[in-house]
Amino acid sequence: MLAAVATALGLLLGILIGRFNANVEVTVPAAPPPRLEAAPPPPPIAAAPQVVMPSPAVTEAMTPPAEAEVPAGPPGIVFFDAPGMAVSKRAVVAAIPMRHLSRVKRAVNVNWRLVAGTALPGRDYGGPESGVESFVEGNSFRILYVPILANPGGLRDRQFTVELTGTSSSTELGPTSSVVVTILGDS
Repeated sequence: MLAAVATALGLLLGILIGRFNANVEVTVPAAPPPRLEAAPPPPPIAAAPQVVMPSPAVTEAMTPPAEAEVPAGPPGIVFFDAPGMAVSKRAVVAAIPMRHLSRVKRAVNVNWRLVAGTALPGRDYGGPESGVESFVEGNSFRILYVPILANPGGLRDRQFTVELTGTSSSTELGPTSSVVVTILGDS
């Protein structure tokens, strides 16, 4: 790599001073073509001395491998931002933030499910009971939306849980793989 850089610099320097490193001279006109005006021609351009840069010896450590392998990278992790959150009973949805952290950019699918608690599906919250959320390559933030249903009889706080149940390959569940969603009552 160092030899290639030195050769390129030598060529560039040779071009700038009017010669190539391989002793091939670049013809530089002694004077520009005559102008239409009666001005005297400028003095001829003198050729600069040739500079030859020594090339270092190429070693095995400097030669690149025939095919560079792409490392698999450490496994990524997927998790919720917090172990719990609260929403108003007048809210339309519970917007639950999820994160995917990994050194290697890759697409990840995350399986999730809703678990009833004191809040019940169809009465306090809606939507499918489970699903898959996808992080496209390079995306590290997603929001899982769970519809909140109007329940005029809900006077006390009610809760349900959202759990991450699995991920695609090379990704693990992080420290907060579930979040307890509290729907606030009137109290």
